[in-house]
Amino acid sequence: MQIMKNHKIKIFLIPFIAIISIAGLFYFNMWTKEYFRTSEEILDNIKDLQALEYNLDTDLIKSSFFLYYDYDNIYKNLETIKEKITFLENIPHFISSSHGESFKYLQQYKEYVNNKEEKIIKFETLNSEIKNSTVYIPSLILKYISSLDLDNDVGNDSYLQLYTYKLTNLLAFLFLLKNSTDIDFLGSLKNLVKDLESFDFSEREKIAHFHSVLLSHLKLYISNYPEYHKILNYLVNDTKGKELLSNINNSFVKETKKETEVITVFSFGSTGFFLLLLAYTAYLLLSLDKKNMQLIKMARRLEKITETDDVTGLPNRRAFNQDVIRYRNPTFILINIDGFKNINDFYGTKAGDFILKEFGKFLTEFLKKIGLNDAKVYRLGGDEFGILYENKRRETESYVKRLLSELENKVFKYRNLELTLNVSIGITFEAPLLEKADMVLKEVKNRREKYLIYSKDFDKSVEILENLNILDIIKTAVKEDKIIPFFQPIVDNRTGEIEKYEVLARLETSDNRYLSPGVFLPVAKESKYYRDITKIIVRKAFETISEKNVNLSINLSIEDVLDHIVIDYFLGLLKDNENLAHKITVELLESESIQNYKQVQAFVEQIKGLGAHLAIDDFGAGYSNFSHVVNLKPDFVKIDGSLIKDIHKDPYSKIIVSTIVDFSRKLNIKTVAEFVSSVEIYKVIRELDIDYSQGFFVGKPIRHIDEYKKIESYR
Repeated sequence: MQIMKNHKIKIFLIPFIAIISIAGLFYFNMWTKEYFRTSEEILDNIKDLQALEYNLDTDLIKSSFFLYYDYDNIYKNLETIKEKITFLENIPHFISSSHGESFKYLQQYKEYVNNKEEKIIKFETLNSEIKNSTVYIPSLILKYISSLDLDNDVGNDSYLQLYTYKLTNLLAFLFLLKNSTDIDFLGSLKNLVKDLESFDFSEREKIAHFHSVLLSHLKLYISNYPEYHKILNYLVNDTKGKELLSNINNSFVKETKKETEVITVFSFGSTGFFLLLLAYTAYLLLSLDKKNMQLIKMARRLEKITETDDVTGLPNRRAFNQDVIRYRNPTFILINIDGFKNINDFYGTKAGDFILKEFGKFLTEFLKKIGLNDAKVYRLGGDEFGILYENKRRETESYVKRLLSELENKVFKYRNLELTLNVSIGITFEAPLLEKADMVLKEVKNRREKYLIYSKDFDKSVEILENLNILDIIKTAVKEDKIIPFFQPIVDNRTGEIEKYEVLARLETSDNRYLSPGVFLPVAKESKYYRDITKIIVRKAFETISEKNVNLSINLSIEDVLDHIVIDYFLGLLKDNENLAHKITVELLESESIQNYKQVQAFVEQIKGLGAHLAIDDFGAGYSNFSHVVNLKPDFVKIDGSLIKDIHKDPYSKIIVSTIVDFSRKLNIKTVAEFVSSVEIYKVIRELDIDYSQGFFVGKPIRHIDEYKKIESYR
């Protein structure tokens, strides 16, 4: 009887203790959630401060380089930074004694922000004056030139000719000083201003007034620029703010970790005690059948989880593959969020996940709005969503147009951000749905359309087969030594003599045709053979120099320079043939991809140290940066054909080329005009005093150098 009584006491006592434990755990859980929520909120605000600090620096750089820029962005960032500092100062958890070090760093950062704000105000004042002068001076000069009779006023007056020439030089120096931010150019500008001050137009009232106004603006520009340059360098290169924010973040994480360890120990202890009680109670109360039912439910839940996207809660790709087999006449719409990676990169993955979730809701609500209640929305992975429903082929295009229209007016709000989305849409009614819709989506992006419906024309299998065929041709050519160098002459404009030849790659096919690089190089770059082609052309160039005793220019891309195998091979040939090095010019493509200056400069120093020369190719094309010339110190600048081909009838091209020639000459760099295709162009090239010419007028690329002779000299 006593045993039964004790057993009954245990049965009643255990639930009582369990209820108290549950209440304690519930309270502890609520407190823990609030603790971690507050900690996460603090960390989010610290990260926001770091992002705002970077945005502030970016806006300062933009305000310096863009002529028209809204300063409100800078001051909005500063105000937001101050608001977040105040917000952190008012969180009891953050200002508690356990986070003393973090709070100390926050106060230091607050003081730093106040000092930086003063610097920014000073900088924006100077920046406005500098930019106003940068715009006003060229417009003033243009107005002056427009007022002259070039034939009578200037053509017969050497004094005005010299003065006008000085003005054109002035424009070049202003452009270089503002865009390169190299203060060394300020000395040259000062010297030029001194030259201008020596001109006397006291007897020419109209010109004298212009001359006086111009000098006053130039002097203001010169007096403001050193302080402007000093403050800009300080704001751009200052890292103290970022270091303080990093210290705040690291200290807070370290302090939170200590607190978390205590919470964890207590949590494990209380949870363990509760679990023991729960286990014993479950042992007494639950039967084996109930346990089996739980297992069955869990299995069903796990199956559902595997077919559900954990970010959006939508069915995933696995669910799509299961569902699609049940449709007889399916319609499938594949939607890709354009530029979604930028959202993740700029605002973080939390913002990205939020957008994905909200976009999924938007699609679901849209389908309900238009009455497609049986349609299902899927997140297929990354930034791709799918809509699947039965039939309705005629109405689908109108659905998509309406979807795009509503999305244009949809704003997704995340914290203080308001984001809009652009999408690309591929539609298909043919299986396999996902593969066909993906083909359409690629075509949409290539054509820059909003949406397209699948057509057999989108099938890329033919293009893929062509690329595979070209790849096979490349493989055979490399194996059978059918990569052939062609040579195009580069002529000295003063003597008419061929100075050297540019080496151009060609591929000889089995039927004795020659393929140009535009046909086979894009495919080669996607395979392992690109490196082999480069090495073959380099080797054959060295052999030609040795046999023919000629000077050659060899093209190397930035990809080649960053490939240590190619560069080691090239430098090895240079070292083994030091007596030929002075006959070699390496042509580097002038492009935005020249970013890893350390590696590129190291290569340039090595080839120059061995006696070879450097040319920057395609200078003046889509992306031009005079800093490439300053940093790499080439021996030659090859002016891009896009500026040369119409130079005899396009005055703007002529002015730009003249500026490049003048800039290069001051740095003792020789110039080469590409795309010289007619006698008219050739005459202008010589008139501009460009050192060398290259193009079909001078000579077409051919396989054998011996076929070229001295060309006729045009006076």
